[in-house]
Amino acid sequence: MGIWGWPWGRRGLSGFGSASTAEDIAAGIDASHLTAIVTGATNGIGKETARVLALRGANVIIPARTLESGMKLYKFVTSVKTVVVDAFDRTLLPINSHSCVLASIFSLVKPFVKDIPQGAATTCYVALHPDTKRVSGKYFAGCNEATPTSVARDAELAKRLWAFSEELVENRSK
Repeated sequence: MGIWGWPWGRRGLSGFGSASTAEDIAAGIDASHLTAIVTGATNGIGKETARVLALRGANVIIPARTLESGMKLYKFVTSVKTVVVDAFDRTLLPINSHSCVLASIFSLVKPFVKDIPQGAATTCYVALHPDTKRVSGKYFAGCNEATPTSVARDAELAKRLWAFSEELVENRSK
């Protein structure tokens, strides 16, 4: 579809486009046979993805950093089963780094970006839609198969990123 189809929500070969919402693409789909682990599901696109997958009947597993954030989501997504594992508080990752700055920037760009239901649409499309059942190793944007950028296809850069990631994990665990 390309970047020029994005601002106007033009639909691609899948019948969906950048203006489609997660509920649009999931309408009428029975996901009761699926189990999905949705990371980042305590807010934003991850939360909407978890909600729509659960709405369609999927068994949704949501790792949360704290019991409090997990319970807030549990009340929002009614079909999530409760499992508590006390491990995510120990990550020592910053949870609210520079939130005021990010909120200011986001308020400026908000009119030009997708909203949360539109942002979750491609994830839900790939997870639920029958057309993607046997698809693997492909890149999707706006609910349609797309060509990733040349940087994303750069094998040498991928090796360097992998090595750097291993180094970070190794240093973090010492």
